[in-house]
Amino acid sequence: MVITDRNVICPCHKSGKPYRASWRRRVTSTAWTIASSIIRWSCQLGVVNGQWDLRGRFDDYVGGVKVEGKTVLDVGAATGFLSFESEANGASHVVSLDMSDARQQTFLPFKDKLYYHDYESFIPYHAVTIDKWKNAYWLCHRLLGSKADVFYGDVYDLPPELGQFDVTIVGAVLEHLSDQITALASISRLTKDTMVIVTPLLETEERIARFEPTADNLSEIEQVALRAYADLNWTTAG
Repeated sequence: MVITDRNVICPCHKSGKPYRASWRRRVTSTAWTIASSIIRWSCQLGVVNGQWDLRGRFDDYVGGVKVEGKTVLDVGAATGFLSFESEANGASHVVSLDMSDARQQTFLPFKDKLYYHDYESFIPYHAVTIDKWKNAYWLCHRLLGSKADVFYGDVYDLPPELGQFDVTIVGAVLEHLSDQITALASISRLTKDTMVIVTPLLETEERIARFEPTADNLSEIEQVALRAYADLNWTTAG
């Protein structure tokens, strides 16, 4: 059994305003033990291997933007590396933001993905992953002695009561959303000065940025249009 103490900015106060609360969560499944928690970023707590290792590279990752003495909002905090590094680099106050529920995740509907072809099965599957991120976050939060606050909510509709932040970090978030423009509009309303956006740019010839048919997969209308164009060219040439 693992019990963690958490300081959380909770969005569900009857006044509609977030407030600090002490939140104790009882974890009874061995799947929630430290050994099985997913550490998405590599944190210096001993060494727990993550999918990315940004140790010593925080300044490069945020493009040299200084956070010392500034308030920071970490959007899509996951297990919290960028939040905790912001504190280590002198941020005066950090708020970690992530989704409160798996149904707030809005992926692009790729036809072969579970999210598209069986959404109701996807939700509990994805919820397990999100909960492991949160468990890992609070483990790091406790062991690092972090003072960061947390808000779990909808990135498309962030409450103004969270306040204004000098620096907002949006690290590897946009590629996981179906509506980046609405998300950025919501985030920008809480950003007073600087927004750091980190998202992968793929050097590829594949048509990934727009819907475009291939010659062997045309719609019926496109096939008619193509034949008409071919006939026109033949007539003109004749």
